[in-house]
Amino acid sequence: SQFFIDYGVRLPEVLLRDGEGLDDNSIVLLINEIRVEQFTVYFDLMRVVNYSDEVVSFGINPTIHQQGSSQYFWVTHEEGEKLRELGYVLRNALDELYHCLAVTLARNVNEYFGIQETKHMLDQLEAKFPDLLKEVLRHATVQRISEVLQRLLSERVSVRNMKLIMEALALWAPREKDVINLVEHIRGAMARYICHKFANGGELRAVMVSAEVEDVIRKGIRQTSGSTFLSLDPEASANLMDLITLKLDDLLIAHKDLVLLTSVDVRRFIKKMIEGRFPDLEVLSFGEIADSKSVNVIKTI
Repeated sequence: SQFFIDYGVRLPEVLLRDGEGLDDNSIVLLINEIRVEQFTVYFDLMRVVNYSDEVVSFGINPTIHQQGSSQYFWVTHEEGEKLRELGYVLRNALDELYHCLAVTLARNVNEYFGIQETKHMLDQLEAKFPDLLKEVLRHATVQRISEVLQRLLSERVSVRNMKLIMEALALWAPREKDVINLVEHIRGAMARYICHKFANGGELRAVMVSAEVEDVIRKGIRQTSGSTFLSLDPEASANLMDLITLKLDDLLIAHKDLVLLTSVDVRRFIKKMIEGRFPDLEVLSFGEIADSKSVNVIKTI
């Protein structure tokens, strides 16, 4: 399936059925019979991924749909082809539906991918790279490897290149006992793949976190013998979230089609802080940007 190609894991059986009480453009996703997300997709239109106000000057009046904190702009196929010639990135309805489903499925990966699935992947890897796997298992249990893979997948990072991930684990697992820090090292090794994943039209659209905001986050980081966590006072946390919300609300690009760019030492803390309000917005560090990838910084927070 396309999901396996994009993420490296196989989905369990998917059932399709008519939804009672839903309009023609609505899709509801249930995982393990529990509703997770609802999407709106206009199947007779195309979605403009990198919409800008100048589209209206071309005599095009898009259909606008607000979902959560993101706006989605849809145009006819004829208008879409015209915009494509002008350099805009568009998705047809089926591609947009898949993209919406894939983002949500990745975010809820722990519902269908765990230790058993990890063991199956490792067994397949052992047939090709027995010495590599032996070295990894000297320092990391299957449970720990499973948690690493879940954390990568939950932030939409593909685990299809298991050899690269195992090479990074073999290098860093003996030195790094904290799983969260271990994941950061592995993400750094996967920079080329991560950039490719989040680029649209060959370009990475990013909102950059300023040094001032990063300093506020750093001052709130606390370390214990067992873990590292962010502890901001409620007022500072609320002010930061209000600032991020203000900067993101006037963007005309859906959150799942751009990234937040920050320093590696605060990346995971910013992700944890914003994921409740902006679940579709991924956070990358500068260490995950490949030299060959073009980055378009559209705003600084």
